[in-house]
Amino acid sequence: MRLLVRLIEGEQARVWHKGTKNFDAWESVMQGLQLFRHFTKDNNGKARVLFRKALELDPHYAMGFVWLAWTYWSDARFHWTHATNDALLHAGELARCAAAIDDSSSECHTLLGAIYLMKHSYDEAVAHGTLELEPNAADATATLAMTLNWCGRPEEASELVKRAMRLSPIHSAWYLSVLAHAYRLMLRYDEAVDVYKQAVALASNQIAAHLGLTICYAQAGQLKLARIQGREILRVSPKFDMGVYARSLTYKNPEDSRRSLEALAKAAPVALVRTEAA
Repeated sequence: MRLLVRLIEGEQARVWHKGTKNFDAWESVMQGLQLFRHFTKDNNGKARVLFRKALELDPHYAMGFVWLAWTYWSDARFHWTHATNDALLHAGELARCAAAIDDSSSECHTLLGAIYLMKHSYDEAVAHGTLELEPNAADATATLAMTLNWCGRPEEASELVKRAMRLSPIHSAWYLSVLAHAYRLMLRYDEAVDVYKQAVALASNQIAAHLGLTICYAQAGQLKLARIQGREILRVSPKFDMGVYARSLTYKNPEDSRRSLEALAKAAPVALVRTEAA
């Protein structure tokens, strides 16, 4: 596995390995990441078990705390728990544990930036996303690009995520979703559709790409394609709820949220617009 990760992740693997001499702890983190990157509730829980195992093997492994925190962040971000506030608080506690061990880690600060984004603290989110600590960390670069999208800075986001792709040539599908999101916010719909399709092809069960593609089609006036894609949202997430999704949006500009929700409602007003009581 060590050789495979070096070939695939390059510099990113070095970042994740830093901070532990326990190969089994590192391997548990890598196995957890393989699951975590599916971005589903079930795999998120399985990844959490492996990240906890890594910390049992090495209680001072900052990356173990970082990735364990990301599982709680994901619970809050995707509403995989009813206790979203508690999940976000726990993510913050774990992030502070990681920072106490290694405050120089870009991954730790990237995580803190994502937590601030969920709290709508945009200046703090961008400030913690600085790449000065480890400029070649691909995930940190892509995550900062994600944050910049939500902060209304898609032009910068597109350049950053392209850089992340160069740093990690065999990258995860979510990098593509970040790039497509940037193109969509810049109203470059044809480019956005092409990239969202690539993301869907790589990870057909990741809801973010299906949501983005559906919204993109609707915003481009291609309602027939939007409604077809809308059915994919319900395939991936049969209990999809518009109200819950609306609360998950963290755009700095309220107009970006409004436009996204209006587009999604146009795509499949009967199939997708549900009330939480339904």
